[in-house]
Amino acid sequence: MRNALLQTANTAATTVSASTAGAAIAVGSPVRRRGWQVTSDGSSIMFYSTGYYAVDVNVTVAPTTAVSSEVQLYLNGVAVPGAVASTPASIATCTLSIPTTIRVCDCSAAVLTIKVAGGEATVSNVSVRVVQE
Repeated sequence: MRNALLQTANTAATTVSASTAGAAIAVGSPVRRRGWQVTSDGSSIMFYSTGYYAVDVNVTVAPTTAVSSEVQLYLNGVAVPGAVASTPASIATCTLSIPTTIRVCDCSAAVLTIKVAGGEATVSNVSVRVVQE
């Protein structure tokens, strides 16, 4: 049996305002997809089958102020423990990588979103790869 796979990309530059709550950023359109268990609507990733999923997220962030920006993954609106990365407190473009494993417990659609918090920044590239384990 082949595992479900999804790869998305969003190369559109998006300016994110300074926020402590975090602003959601689009994961982008599917580039590759295999199986019905995981899909994307462009803004988030949806899971339709229980189990474990390996998730690799890469986000290119360019802070526009000397304030650190933080990228965090959320599953059903709850922060995924340890699935966070941040830029240094300087104006430098950084590519942040977040590898994690998530568990989907309910067969109803689980939703994975990405939020950027902290100082104002420009997100220029978002790449997500999901593989069912």
